[in-house]
Amino acid sequence: IIPITTEYRNHEIVCDCGNCQQGSYPEGLTNHIQYGKNIQSIIIYQNVYQYVPFKRLQDFFGKIMGLKISKGTLENIIRRTSKKAENTYEQLRKVIEVSFFVGSDETGAKLKGKKMWFWVWQSAIVTYIVAACTRSKQVIEDTFPQGLPNSILCSDRLAAQLRTLSKGTKIC
Repeated sequence: IIPITTEYRNHEIVCDCGNCQQGSYPEGLTNHIQYGKNIQSIIIYQNVYQYVPFKRLQDFFGKIMGLKISKGTLENIIRRTSKKAENTYEQLRKVIEVSFFVGSDETGAKLKGKKMWFWVWQSAIVTYIVAACTRSKQVIEDTFPQGLPNSILCSDRLAAQLRTLSKGTKIC
């Protein structure tokens, strides 16, 4: 796979009158190196959907496409894209909040070498995931401040989940 690259140059000249004239870059060009929508889409898909870690992404782009992409660039692309998804993410949370039946669980995993907890709430149509530093009830309260008063909450009997305000509970 050979990526298509485009180089833009911005020239300037100082007139006889001393005024500096400088060209401008195309709209949307904000840095000396940028990756287009196709590369960004592959990064997001592979990291977020397929859970491919940064080191393996770097290896893929280097060996398959001949692109050297830093971990910082990968992280920046994912961070920018996640900001675009914040509205949708909040809508997913609201669907869980009003769902009749919600399954909930949490699992430990390492994130940047640090132990984290990934909390999951799932309805018949939506899955909502939150990464947190703790396994405490505070995560539930921060995510669903009013609890889940319209929901039957199914969990594995973690005390934090059992204390969540809900219409009723089921144990799995």
